[in-house]
Amino acid sequence: MSPVTSNSSGLLDVSIEVPAEATTDRRAPYPFNKNEADLILQSCDSVEFCVRSHIMLEASPVLRATILRLDSIRSPSLSQPVLNLVEDSKTIETLLRICYPILNPPLDGPLPELETILTAAVKYEMEFPIAVLSAELLSRATQAPLAVWAVGCRAGLESLARRAAEHTFSAATLCCERDSDLDGLAAWQLFQLREFWRLKGEVSDDFSFLSIPAKLETPRVDSPEELVTPEQLVDNGDLTISSSDGGLYAAHEDVIASASLVLKGKIVHPRSKPVLSKLKKSAKCKSCISRTPSTLDLEEDSYTIRALLHLCYHGGTTDCKPSKLAAILSAGYKYEMRSVLPALRTQWTALSTQQPLRAYLAAAKAGLHDAAAESARLVLAQGLDGMYVQELQTAPALLYYRLMLYYDRCRAIARERLLAVRLGAEVSGRVGQDDLGEGRASLNPLKPDPACESEVWFAGRIDALVDMADHHPGRIASPAGSVYEDATAAKQWCASCQDLAGRLSTLERTLQEIEKSISTVQLPL
Repeated sequence: MSPVTSNSSGLLDVSIEVPAEATTDRRAPYPFNKNEADLILQSCDSVEFCVRSHIMLEASPVLRATILRLDSIRSPSLSQPVLNLVEDSKTIETLLRICYPILNPPLDGPLPELETILTAAVKYEMEFPIAVLSAELLSRATQAPLAVWAVGCRAGLESLARRAAEHTFSAATLCCERDSDLDGLAAWQLFQLREFWRLKGEVSDDFSFLSIPAKLETPRVDSPEELVTPEQLVDNGDLTISSSDGGLYAAHEDVIASASLVLKGKIVHPRSKPVLSKLKKSAKCKSCISRTPSTLDLEEDSYTIRALLHLCYHGGTTDCKPSKLAAILSAGYKYEMRSVLPALRTQWTALSTQQPLRAYLAAAKAGLHDAAAESARLVLAQGLDGMYVQELQTAPALLYYRLMLYYDRCRAIARERLLAVRLGAEVSGRVGQDDLGEGRASLNPLKPDPACESEVWFAGRIDALVDMADHHPGRIASPAGSVYEDATAAKQWCASCQDLAGRLSTLERTLQEIEKSISTVQLPL
């Protein structure tokens, strides 16, 4: 018998089974082993739960509709119909113990186990189990707020996600223990969490972790490169290239072979002998002989193949959005197309400079690690807070999370070193890869002596640089001499300003060290 599954009407697909003779190894433990029960729920691992249908009628609207439907079609002689469920016995037993008028079961399992049970409770619309499980999850949010927030998002529970997100306010940065905590989430959802954390919950009324607010949603409009169908690139080609989405493109074998030895090795030549074309039966030259073209099957889509063919035949660049360009560049590297890669890399560098966040997400999604790292460094100058781009809607959350880690590490380096200069202290070493909040937590600036104008000016200069490090950590590197020039313009020099000059020199060195330290931070992969 097929397992019971949900359908679009909210009912479960019901099948009635005459119960076999009960065996102790198939029956669930007390109190779900009583013969006087009028319904059997069977788990996917073949454990039978003898339950009272009137409790299920009240506990779950979904099961209620299913049980009532079952009652209308079953035979009166069948006292204990069996309802097959897709959940395992541990999940079903936990839900039943919460629903029954008995002590609640211990909910001390790992987070993934609780999420599985919560997902089933949401599926069956079990209000009380959802409340009990949510309360247990929120009790763990003090230690793992991001993980609990992710559970709320995957379960479709906005209230759980928001209350878990509120536990992030005291954290210097957003971190999770395992990358798998973010499975199934989109980058835009993590962007929303970062904004919620950054703004301490002061968000608009339409803010949501489950649906993209209208002000963020990007209308799906076909870009010019998708609307225009390119003309045939070649005539009388002797090679047919097929794409992953069914496109067929004519090309010349010698052109493709010269562009890529990898592609040359993938070409399949026909076994059939050449035959005279029906239209040219009287022709005698070899050029009039029609041959079956060779074939080349590729994993890339039609747009990528068309773009590569255009580059092979005409050179130049291709005008497309970041995700398309990343796919073309990835194919260029994959097939070692040395003749087209320089133009693609030049175009990619220009794109990264202008739109680093879009370029990073596209490159990371395409597996272009070097290109992603290059774009991530440029994001440091542009800034990350509040930056929303359309690629966030399709990229997995993990890619955005890795950029967040990288960005926050670089920001922590800049803050720590600048605040150390403010304190007149020397900083040894650099911020560690796992130490993301050191600069924010341990260094509190001293108040300058208001009687000394140079100290007030110097403190203001540091504060401005710290603010820049918070929002644009890639912009704070200062060219040699600029600090002295700023001090001169502010008329800070006099005969007794030797101390200020020394501190400015320290600041100058620190700004240069920050740039070097940031360059050593690796983008997590």
